[in-house]
Amino acid sequence: MAEGEQTSSAARSTAQGPTFNVLNQAYETRELIVAQGIDFTNADMRRRAAGASGRAREYLEYCCIPHGLQQDFPQMVISGDEAEYVSDVQRVRFTIRVVTTKDAFKRALETPGVHVIYAGHARYGRGPCFGSSGDPGDDWEQGVDPNTGGLWRFGYPYIGVHLAEIREHGYRFYPVAADGNPPPRSDRHPDVPSRLRRIQLPEDLRSKVLPQGQPLAEEYWGYTDREGAAILLHAGWQNTISAPMDLGGTTLNCRCFCHFGCSTFRHNWRILRHRCGWRRTETDHFAYFTTAPSTGIGVPCWITALFQYPRRNDYESWYPSLQWARERASNLIRVKMRYFGYPNATWRII
Repeated sequence: MAEGEQTSSAARSTAQGPTFNVLNQAYETRELIVAQGIDFTNADMRRRAAGASGRAREYLEYCCIPHGLQQDFPQMVISGDEAEYVSDVQRVRFTIRVVTTKDAFKRALETPGVHVIYAGHARYGRGPCFGSSGDPGDDWEQGVDPNTGGLWRFGYPYIGVHLAEIREHGYRFYPVAADGNPPPRSDRHPDVPSRLRRIQLPEDLRSKVLPQGQPLAEEYWGYTDREGAAILLHAGWQNTISAPMDLGGTTLNCRCFCHFGCSTFRHNWRILRHRCGWRRTETDHFAYFTTAPSTGIGVPCWITALFQYPRRNDYESWYPSLQWARERASNLIRVKMRYFGYPNATWRII
């Protein structure tokens, strides 16, 4: 070895996939599990990319995890939808694993010590949503197979949804009957107006009410806002119609949970931190959300920021590196969105 030359502890690859160099076995391993919701799977991104060109194609390919990261991290070792990246600066070995079903997402949240990242729709705050296809159907709500698709419920007990959205996605739903007083204001999503009105269910949606909502009521609670007519749905986070596929039925053992759907801070932060009581400590129960309508680009920007943390932090609290990544990723999102043709995108991670 030449004078001044340093040994490298980068990961090596073999025909069998990623391996971990014997020189860096003392490094801390941090497992990232990326849960890709309906419309946001790698398969969906690749399908769309095949029909796109230019920066639209580049954007879709960048959102594929882990392959979209390799341009910035060529030393990352990839095997299918799994990957390994070693940061010698941090003395941390990162592994990435992608899951695409609701039951796999739930298992990830229940796995001690892992870092779970959800990329997908927020569904008006009802929760992460999974499915094999973005076609109209029950995977946009309760799930064709409720164990693998549909909502993992993570919302306020009552959430308003526009009738046009229900028609667009063609799912069955559980409306709130107006057979007494309206639900308490504290149990409604903040976007639901304080004054509700009694409405009749449109004829074309009467066949779409879930069994839990049968027999049909004469009237339901609804309202109209600048986006059109909306109806109040039963949603919730514990003891829901999806239980145990909800927050209350899930024992959160993960160390960090990132919910990168749209506007999830407003939708879900209070549910997690206050109603569920999953409070941050110095070493555990970390959580991050988005401030506004977002896109799949949040995941590669977040992981990039995690990889780029510039200080050693093996076997220490993740908090300093996560807080640094929060700011770094938010800046990356702004830069990347401008590059991909969305100069007015202002959402960030919080």
